[in-house]
Amino acid sequence: MPLYRVALTPERAAAQIEQGIDLTPLPPLPPLAGGRLIPYRHEADDVSVLPVDYQALRSAVHDSKGPASCKEICRQLGLGLEPGQVEGTRAKLKRLAERGWLHKTPSGTFTARA
Repeated sequence: MPLYRVALTPERAAAQIEQGIDLTPLPPLPPLAGGRLIPYRHEADDVSVLPVDYQALRSAVHDSKGPASCKEICRQLGLGLEPGQVEGTRAKLKRLAERGWLHKTPSGTFTARA
């Protein structure tokens, strides 16, 4: 059964209270599918807002000495080195860079954001 949000005038509220209808506000709706999973860095309090796999990727880049390639990050985290897995990791690293969590160099490697 779908829920509808309607404007509740004082008259309508009084009528519903007389009928015994509970007017307690509903809890906030959960985020819809397709919402932003990775927040922009300036919107977040700390790294804990990131999903666990993104936290691991960010930590691996921060722990590496200098710019790290996607393959190096996969190797460091014990992930597969097949092209499909490396490309999936690259997409996540690029998303972290786009959102300000990492820096992507012109050569395609990733470094910690200063």
